[in-house]
Amino acid sequence: MKPLPLLSPTQARSLVNKAQMLTEVLVGLAIFIFGFTVFFMLINSYLISFRQIRERLVANFLAQEGLELVLAKRNENIAKNIAPNPTNWLDGLASTTATSTTIYLDYNLATSSSPQLFIDDSGFFSHRGATPTSFSRAIILNSQQPLNQATSVEVISRVNFYDQQVEFKTIITKWHPDIP
Repeated sequence: MKPLPLLSPTQARSLVNKAQMLTEVLVGLAIFIFGFTVFFMLINSYLISFRQIRERLVANFLAQEGLELVLAKRNENIAKNIAPNPTNWLDGLASTTATSTTIYLDYNLATSSSPQLFIDDSGFFSHRGATPTSFSRAIILNSQQPLNQATSVEVISRVNFYDQQVEFKTIITKWHPDIP
């Protein structure tokens, strides 16, 4: 085996400088890659959070709309009762002798047989439409008495989306004395 030639001090210093510079470049590159990765992870986390917040907000609005639809239908029934042909204050909502029922009500006060919500041609959420969504809404009416005889009803508007659920509750009453 042939011995390695000795390096002059200038050559040795040059070799050490090159090695040191290579180490600095590799450390700088590692820091840059780590920072770049963290930046993209933060962006991804932000986008996921933004989507979840947006969907939760839509679910809250849909649940609130469910309560308001029941109130609108009750008020419509009360307005009809002023006429000579009175109807039950829960007409179109609950005509059952049971103490609980689940309904699927649209913004146009039409009922449906499915909780799935779609986006209709007008761009509104509806139980019928062309574009399916991840949302479903059920409106539950509960009472201590049979619903066709009740004077107050607990209304629960429940919206499900993905693996989450939003639920709003209120109590509505038969507040007009002349209503059957």
